[in-house]
Amino acid sequence: KQKHVLYIGLMLPLGRTVSTLHGNSGPDNVPTKLEDELRANSPMHSRPYYFNKIFIAFIFRMYDETKEFTIKFSNFNVGLGSAYVHNTMHKFYSGLVAYWIGREEGDTKWLRKGNEAKRTIKKFADNSKWNFENKLYLLNAESKFCERDFESAEQLYDAAISSAKKHKFLNEEAISLELAAIFYLETGRRKKSITYFSRAIEKYREWEAHAKALSLVTYVEELVSRGS
Repeated sequence: KQKHVLYIGLMLPLGRTVSTLHGNSGPDNVPTKLEDELRANSPMHSRPYYFNKIFIAFIFRMYDETKEFTIKFSNFNVGLGSAYVHNTMHKFYSGLVAYWIGREEGDTKWLRKGNEAKRTIKKFADNSKWNFENKLYLLNAESKFCERDFESAEQLYDAAISSAKKHKFLNEEAISLELAAIFYLETGRRKKSITYFSRAIEKYREWEAHAKALSLVTYVEELVSRGS
């Protein structure tokens, strides 16, 4: 029974995330009453729920939802014991989100959160280059983007993309390509941004995140149309 409850609390939110990326919807993609009850009584079950909410909002570039769920997630600041992978991924994505919010709002509080996450990922990278090098490059790229050090940011985005490819993190290669594309678009290099968006779409499709790929195709088509 205990294992079953743990599965409900930790694995079902992940399953819904996968379904959303694939483009599936329906009653199976809605939290159950039991899950709601578990979250009401246990921070340990609330963290994975809100993290998966953050992940989907971030991947689909839904700014307001990303910020909302990040703030809610921070209210459940408890450890996950042996769930090491969960903690490292929480820290990685919290850094990416913090830099996004900090850049959009010019809020140093969020930029400090990004820097804190970056320092943590650096410690992980010092112990496991294979697993964390690309993540550290990407956080550094986002940091330099926020600092308006565009030359360094450009080099770091490409380093993140190459490292993710080398170390076989297909999903993070796609994310790095998209964030680089956003960087080029927001710094006035529209043609180059479209090239990177197109590469990101290919990687999202390879990852089988079909809904994300489709949403990005629509965005790029609108971008091209506005520029023609």
